[in-house]
Amino acid sequence: MILEDSYFYIDFDDENAIFSKFNDYANKTKKQVYVVKKALATNYSYMYDNACAVLIPNCRIMITNLKEEEKDFTTYFEDFIEDLGVLSDKYNYREVLGRPREWKNLIKKYGYNDIKKDVKDIIDDIQENNQDNIRKIELLTSLLIGSINDIKRIGKETPVTLLDKVKRKIVLFDGTQSNFIYKNYNDKKEIRIQGLAGTGKTELLLHKIRELYINEAEYSIVFTCYNTILEDDMHFRIPKFFNFMRVEEQIEWNKRLWIMRAWGSGKNYSCGVYSFICQKYDIPFSPFGKNTPRFDILCKEAVEALKLKQPPIEPCFDYIVIDESQDFAEPFFELCSMITRKQLFIAGDIFQNIFETNISTANTDFILSRCYRTEPKTLMLAHAIGMGLYESPPLRWLDDSEWEACGYIINKANGKYILTRNPIRRFEDIEVNYKTLTLTKYNNDNTIIDEIEACIQRIKANNQSLVPDDIAIIFLESDMFHNYHTANLLESMLYEKFGWSVNKGYETKQRQENTIFISNINNIKGLEFCFVLLISEKKITTNFRVRNAIYMALTRSLISSYFFINEKENEKFIEIYSKAIKQIEQNNAIIIQEPSQELKEIIKTNFVKRKNEKNDIQEIIEDLSAAYNLTLEQKDDVKMFSKKALPKSMNRNEITDRIEKIIQAVVK
Repeated sequence: MILEDSYFYIDFDDENAIFSKFNDYANKTKKQVYVVKKALATNYSYMYDNACAVLIPNCRIMITNLKEEEKDFTTYFEDFIEDLGVLSDKYNYREVLGRPREWKNLIKKYGYNDIKKDVKDIIDDIQENNQDNIRKIELLTSLLIGSINDIKRIGKETPVTLLDKVKRKIVLFDGTQSNFIYKNYNDKKEIRIQGLAGTGKTELLLHKIRELYINEAEYSIVFTCYNTILEDDMHFRIPKFFNFMRVEEQIEWNKRLWIMRAWGSGKNYSCGVYSFICQKYDIPFSPFGKNTPRFDILCKEAVEALKLKQPPIEPCFDYIVIDESQDFAEPFFELCSMITRKQLFIAGDIFQNIFETNISTANTDFILSRCYRTEPKTLMLAHAIGMGLYESPPLRWLDDSEWEACGYIINKANGKYILTRNPIRRFEDIEVNYKTLTLTKYNNDNTIIDEIEACIQRIKANNQSLVPDDIAIIFLESDMFHNYHTANLLESMLYEKFGWSVNKGYETKQRQENTIFISNINNIKGLEFCFVLLISEKKITTNFRVRNAIYMALTRSLISSYFFINEKENEKFIEIYSKAIKQIEQNNAIIIQEPSQELKEIIKTNFVKRKNEKNDIQEIIEDLSAAYNLTLEQKDDVKMFSKKALPKSMNRNEITDRIEKIIQAVVK
């Protein structure tokens, strides 16, 4: 297994004592260090193999000789800088960096004897303190590791304000991400990757597809997923991503690169993996319909049919990339593996729903536990409220392996659990004196409008570059009739007080530029905003769906979340979590009493009992149909499709998530 939090990446197969000391430094300081012999996302090559670049945060780039040969090393050094200049031009970095002669002083040439020094002496020698230079070094590093940033987003000037520092942060891959994209694991047929929401999983898949496409010219690649919404999104995102990454080869659709949903259609076999296989190998196909068995049963039947083929079948694709693997059962993976010649990449979410029962990382090759969308304290607070960790008894308790799979470092002292998270580079160098979560009490509809206005005025006063797109206003409850009314009042206030237009996400189903986003909880998955304003107008119960909705909403924010709560209904909740917020902000940790073994059993029993309660699918459909404002015809379609797309083993939260995906496909 490739463990999460890999702080060292090396682009060399052979071991060297020099590399070991940088590995130790990276893991000790929790700073990402890279050792590369060329720019990773390129096909560049050099005659001299005994040299490399060492990339360390806040330090000038070291180009290092690993042997005593000096002449060839000098050639390598000059060629390396020339190629780096070419990349700077290719991705328009010259707008910020200038010509190579202007940034060449940020790269230090290290001879064979120089690199033998202690790491501390080396760091002291190459340390850079000028912020403008540090930013340029980060841009050069991004070119070398293939983590290309949009230079228009980054801007020319070094950001000063908190908002600009977060929005314009230069994004760099960590070691686990780089290993997934660039390393070859040819000894394994299946590569499995799991990640928390916000860990950049889909972005990594795009980079992996690009790597396979440009380096494996003769091979065919398939991207597949369960629902048509993600399939349609990838039809848009892949060409856009290839253009951004300056892929010079034209995409050969349905020859070298395929995007297909999992099931498909009998009318158009090439639109789905299952339907394509049935046509290709002449086995029975079952369309999606009223009397069709579940998809996992169909996949199992297809596997058995392929095994009976004589002579044995030949794989028809070289690589298959499966996203949202949590939507599938093992028979689909087995079916895909049978028709894949080289490798199958299986990517899924872990802990997307904080009340899911399977948090296992068994058989996982890459674990992405660093959430780059959400500041660590915000994520801790969202987990604490979602799982009721400060309540008695908590709604959910994880065992140690589950806490670790979710990115937590566990310490135990005096009967207490101390749960911390490693710092995230996106937030590690910004001010620590701002509040990541604020609870605001209100009493009625009139004051909630006033409270929202006052909140935005404060945000605006502290962030001069604030634009409407930076803010989302989210309703926690599904009472959309009341929410529509409040949304209309907010729309009037926002235009009158700020001159801002509103994008009602429950109508548009997408983000729009230069508008403030207002939505219910059903339309925010995958989105992120600098500031989130969450409104709860009723009593916050221990209902799993409500708590998971709070978790999901709070983790949409990059900087701060503001939770507006009806004071009359939630006095105890406000008291508990006002104290919890203060503790987590001060200690950068969740500090809670470890439940006794007896209490753990009670929590587990309550949890299992509630998970196994009868799931009223009709009630869920009615609730979501109202939230999505479905027509009667659309609701009937959802009912029909839900009967065949919902395995009996699903719990209520999983059923709700699946029905939402069906609704989104129906209204598309």
